[in-house]
Amino acid sequence: MTSRPILLLSIAAVFVAPTSPGRTEAQLEPATLSVSAKIALDKALEEYALDERLFAEGAISRGELEASAKRLEAARRESTPTPDADLQSSKSVAARAPLQPLALMPTTSTSESHEQLRQWQVQLLESENQLRKLGEQVVSAEDNLQNLANRLHEMETELRRAHGAKAKLHPFLETAREFLGVPYLWGGASFSGMDCSGLILATLRRHGIVAPHSAAELFKLGQQVDGALQPGDLVFFTNTYKPGISHVGLYVGGNEFLHASSGRGRVTIGNLDDPYYVQKYAGARRIATGTT
Repeated sequence: MTSRPILLLSIAAVFVAPTSPGRTEAQLEPATLSVSAKIALDKALEEYALDERLFAEGAISRGELEASAKRLEAARRESTPTPDADLQSSKSVAARAPLQPLALMPTTSTSESHEQLRQWQVQLLESENQLRKLGEQVVSAEDNLQNLANRLHEMETELRRAHGAKAKLHPFLETAREFLGVPYLWGGASFSGMDCSGLILATLRRHGIVAPHSAAELFKLGQQVDGALQPGDLVFFTNTYKPGISHVGLYVGGNEFLHASSGRGRVTIGNLDDPYYVQKYAGARRIATGTT
């Protein structure tokens, strides 16, 4: 008498409801909808965490952060199932789904697919974050370059105001200003990259002047400047990275000079009133244009 119920239970245990092909998204099982909602929630959480960091860094506005918070809240609501709806959906699926042997059920692991999709989403967010930061760096570099160019233009205007409308920038400065923003490169002397003496070498070469690729050797050219500095003078510094004359720039005016800075990583404008340069200043030399 006891064997019959056990046999019936064993037979029933090997049949489950399959997933019927061709059903609409609204007819998917609650488990599938739950996974989809969890994926959306994970994505919203990651996006909000990223936006919090960007907001702290000043990269996005408060409004953008609040919009991200609203998306997260919406995802949380979507991921919270309604018990009555889930029960009704389960009954509906069970009622219309034919039974089939357990051996015919798909073997794909939903949890593995979910994890793989989550990893792809994380990688995508990281790539987007890197692209955003790169874009910000490019914009910042362009802004810095424009500011430097504007400063040179202001100096040129001040020079003309002081010396007459026909006054022009020193020929060396007219040439050197083209190198603003060029990357710093040890041993370089071109638009691909240049160091401090490479900037002077490239500038003088445009004017037919043969110059050494060495700050110490450049200090031997021209005439020593004992009085006030003039635009186009070479200014030298000592003991910057080694003993003796080791850095050179081109005086612009207003106590500012153009130089290839290893610290800034590009050709930029420095100020002689900076305590560092005050301490390292070694003197200036004046080279006449056309000197060979």
